[in-house]
Amino acid sequence: DGIEVASTTQYYQTTTMVNKDRAEMSKANFGTCFAESSAALILSGYSQPVPTKFTSSNWQPVTFTKGFSRGGVVTLSVPMLDQPVQLVMVMITHGHYEVTLSAIVGSFSKAKSTLANIANTLLARETNSTAEAA
Repeated sequence: DGIEVASTTQYYQTTTMVNKDRAEMSKANFGTCFAESSAALILSGYSQPVPTKFTSSNWQPVTFTKGFSRGGVVTLSVPMLDQPVQLVMVMITHGHYEVTLSAIVGSFSKAKSTLANIANTLLARETNSTAEAA
C-alpha cells in the first residue's frame, strides 16, 4: 500500500506551446492513453511481453488553484512483486509550465487524496510568481 512519487517540470518559451499541448490533453481518452503508454514503457524494461490490454481509467484530480490537470490510472504486474500495483500519471499545466506527476501505488483508492494534494501543491507552485515556482 506504499506510494512512490516523482515529478518533472518543463518550462516552455510561450504559453501558446502549452495551450496546444493542453488541447491534446483535453481529449476524452488522454488519461488512459497516457497511463497505458507509460506502463508499456516501464514493462518493456523488464524484457517481458507488454500486455495488449490494460485495466485503466481516467482520473482528474480536484484542484483548488486555477490551472489544468488530467491523468489516468493503470494496473500493472511487475515481475518482482507478488501483487499488481497501479501507475498514476497526471499532467498539470499553467502558464509556461507543464508538470508530470508519476506515482506507483499499492492501492489507488487509498492514495487518491494524497495524490490530489500533491497535484494541488505542484499546481500552486506553477502559479507562484516568485523564484520558488516549479
